[in-house]
Amino acid sequence: MQHIVVKKDEELAKKDAQIHELLQAYNAKLAKEYSKKSEKMPGAGEVFNEVEATLDEYDKALLATSPSIKKEKAKPKRCPLPAQLPRVEVVVDLDEGQKVCDCCQSPLHKMGESCSPAI
Repeated sequence: MQHIVVKKDEELAKKDAQIHELLQAYNAKLAKEYSKKSEKMPGAGEVFNEVEATLDEYDKALLATSPSIKKEKAKPKRCPLPAQLPRVEVVVDLDEGQKVCDCCQSPLHKMGESCSPAI
């Protein structure tokens, strides 16, 4: 009986080790696949900055004299609704009993109104 228990404990230890190894491999795969990636090449920044640093006098004069052109964004224009659509006036009002404040019993005021412009 004791021999069977020892054998089962050894099997459990092997399976625990195997599970641990598989979990480590899985986590390493996830880390490799979903970790931050960088496409930077070492030394590539210096190559491009070198060209920008060597502007000659003609380039500097051209940059100084060229006017900066700013394009204005076109504002979207809303087209009016067609005239043949029916217009419906909807008024939402309260009963006279509901037009009094529950806390201080003072009369409520009209908050505002909104409407769609007619053509």
